[in-house]
Amino acid sequence: MSKRWRALLGVVAVLAALGGARPGPARAADETYLVRLRERAPLGTAQGNPPAAKRALLATARRAQAPLLARLEHWRRAGKVRAYQPLWIINAISVRADDDVLRALRQHPAVAAVTPSLPVRVAPTRRTRVAALADTHAWNLRRIAAPLVWTEYGTRGDGIRIGVLDTGVDPTHPALAGGKVVAWNDFVDPTNTTPLDPHGHGTMVCGTLVGGNAGGTAIGVAPDAHLIVARMLDVAGNGGTAETLAAMQWVMDPDGDPNTDDGAEVVNCSWGGPSNSPVMNAGFRDAIDAWRAAGIFAAFAVGNNGPAPRSTYSPGDYPNAFSVGAVDRADVVASMSSRGPTTWSGWGDIAKPDVSAPGEQVLTAGPGGYVLGTGSSHACPHVTGTAALILAAARAVGLRPTVDQIATALKRTATDLGAPGTDNDYGVGLVNAREAVRFLVGDRDVSTPVTLRGLGTFAVSLRAPVSRRALGLAQVPMKRWDAATQTYAEAADTLTPGEGYWALAETATAAGVSGRAQGDAARIALQPGWNLISSPFLQPVAWDLDQIQVQPAGQAPRPLGQAGALIHSYAWGWRQDEANFRQGSYVLIYDSAVLPGVAHELAPWEGYWVKAKSACSLILPVPGRNAVSRARRGTARGWSLRIQAQDRHASRSVVIGALSSQGLAVPPPPEPPASHGRLSVGLERAGMPLGVDVRAGGAGRWEWGLRVSTADPADTVTLTWPDLRAVPAEITLTLEDTATGRRRLLRNTPGYTFQAAAAVRRFRLIAEPQVTAPVRITHLQVVTLRSGARALRFVLSSPAAVDVAVLTPTGRVLAVLAQGRAMTAGTNQVIWMGAVRPGIYLVRVTATTEDGRVFQALAPGVVAR
Repeated sequence: MSKRWRALLGVVAVLAALGGARPGPARAADETYLVRLRERAPLGTAQGNPPAAKRALLATARRAQAPLLARLEHWRRAGKVRAYQPLWIINAISVRADDDVLRALRQHPAVAAVTPSLPVRVAPTRRTRVAALADTHAWNLRRIAAPLVWTEYGTRGDGIRIGVLDTGVDPTHPALAGGKVVAWNDFVDPTNTTPLDPHGHGTMVCGTLVGGNAGGTAIGVAPDAHLIVARMLDVAGNGGTAETLAAMQWVMDPDGDPNTDDGAEVVNCSWGGPSNSPVMNAGFRDAIDAWRAAGIFAAFAVGNNGPAPRSTYSPGDYPNAFSVGAVDRADVVASMSSRGPTTWSGWGDIAKPDVSAPGEQVLTAGPGGYVLGTGSSHACPHVTGTAALILAAARAVGLRPTVDQIATALKRTATDLGAPGTDNDYGVGLVNAREAVRFLVGDRDVSTPVTLRGLGTFAVSLRAPVSRRALGLAQVPMKRWDAATQTYAEAADTLTPGEGYWALAETATAAGVSGRAQGDAARIALQPGWNLISSPFLQPVAWDLDQIQVQPAGQAPRPLGQAGALIHSYAWGWRQDEANFRQGSYVLIYDSAVLPGVAHELAPWEGYWVKAKSACSLILPVPGRNAVSRARRGTARGWSLRIQAQDRHASRSVVIGALSSQGLAVPPPPEPPASHGRLSVGLERAGMPLGVDVRAGGAGRWEWGLRVSTADPADTVTLTWPDLRAVPAEITLTLEDTATGRRRLLRNTPGYTFQAAAAVRRFRLIAEPQVTAPVRITHLQVVTLRSGARALRFVLSSPAAVDVAVLTPTGRVLAVLAQGRAMTAGTNQVIWMGAVRPGIYLVRVTATTEDGRVFQALAPGVVAR
């Protein structure tokens, strides 16, 4: 046999090895395994922002998991994989598969670990039926001072979304009726679309969280809150890690749209498993971190394995988790309540529980009526409900506390029990709802630093006017917009809440802002034409077409979405250029439940343009009170994309998109008073310049004309599309330079740079439905060009981003000829640079579609002398 034939046979063997895992016997026990990938989502900049956190987690998981998911699907069709489910919350995949598949996954370089799904269960609890109810408030509610929060702060958890992971819920129970359950998912039996609880534990937990007084006694800590319930424990109260992680993921995003903030704001976890000490389960650890990044506070039952020390349940005893122990009516730790400390690698011993709450003879809802429940499972919802009260009371005055701030409020105000200070029986002590709310909300003035630099908008996000001199801004030039004359004017010394201003700070200038926070709805008077307004609240206000009101003189208010005769339904904000604070660009503000991907909030301390058609008042709601309404409005009905142009002087942007109903054609607002930018960018439709052009109809093929102009033809301009990830994956977007004919797939190209060359440069933007057929890579061969250079030539069935590599017959990479290069359908070729020695090689072409699907072709190539 010749050397060439032996080499070819070696190539065939390598191709077979790379094509799939070796066959192996089916596993006897059909266990679920968690395949955890190495890559972690960058959550640092998303802290406290649920949509941003979800987008970061999803983007990382989709990118990292794509090759493995394609391989798992191949194995599933071959009968080697029975089921698999991607988990973006921790960048993992749950798998039920043969042993040889698990071995192949363990050896994959992107995989950190493959571990079995561990058991999770409710801690054993006791329940006693109650024949009659007597008290106005259950003793346990009085003990944590929840009714005082209701009367003194005027909130009972209004609209806060509480996630419950448990055995289910009985929504027909009189204490839980009236639409308290706003979202439901069954991870034990996915065919159950109607909430149920064959065990009863979840219903008892929900009663302590939000139960009303239908039986004559108030039983819930936050009775006006809403429930998002995930059933992940079966009729015996048992479950597994995989189902629990899927439920933890779902409560973050019940509607499956990362751009909506519809997930739980606090979560109750009255379950666990034997402590993992000293090594944490990475899945639960990362899931809790993901919740924290999204601003979700979670409380965990510490367990019912007491009174021995080191008897805690995981993951409630993790350093990043907040656990709750149980006390009786006499404020003595319950004998069954688990105790710390727990030991963790890198942490040493830590005290657990964090706090305590009533957990013996707790009156709550139960199967067939009311019960007295005992266990840390019943203590836990007292703390979760208190967190809901904290959020509701804080938002009523314009505050949005973080997870750490809630935890601090609960600990700092707890009543110390047992040994002085923190101990392993009570934690820091018995939770006090009234004092925890007062700690964060109180009746205090606001004092916060605000820094101005460069050219930007400024506003007073307080209840009352304040002088520029008191703010320390007397020397900073400021302009106001005179709505009556539609021109700029000098700003007075006194700045008024609800009005926006332009400021030009040559150097960074700190404003010493202090005053009383805005606590109720804000009314802003508008005149016909452009108005420069602001929000007086300390927290962002969602631009919600249903919740923001518009009121003409002498008439009743109406929702912004129904006030088209009075006002345009959009706003414009200003985004400073990070490289040049004297420049920036306008950003469209709209309802993201209608137009996903668009900026959708009025931030504090900033000004915004709105355009009225006649004199009226704009009424902004208190932040946070419209959250449930937005969650109930269903899925979004369109998409949008910001196209940004940047040169060395300035940046400008426009917005394109499509809506299933009426479109949105928006002219740009007035230029800033001190703008010196020479760059101009706009959309053209029927000769009319637009800053936003969102077409009606939603689906279909759309084209936009983009016009970019500069004062200097020598300027270099870069077009980018920073919000592309928010556009649905089934939409293909293409940029065409009409001057050169070049085309770019936006998803595969971070930007497009060109020299202006002429005063005006025109482009076409094309949006069309994506072709869902797989990318076929054919006719893969090594060719010799007339110049004598070698090239790799192949045919693509549809456009894709392509990687091309040359390998030895044993699979070692020799050269990477292309990486992420956008290529069109049809014949493509890549030059093989440098000297190429005769021999037999493997040629690998990998094509990645816009939606992240990956296709690969591998073929031998012979280079003759």
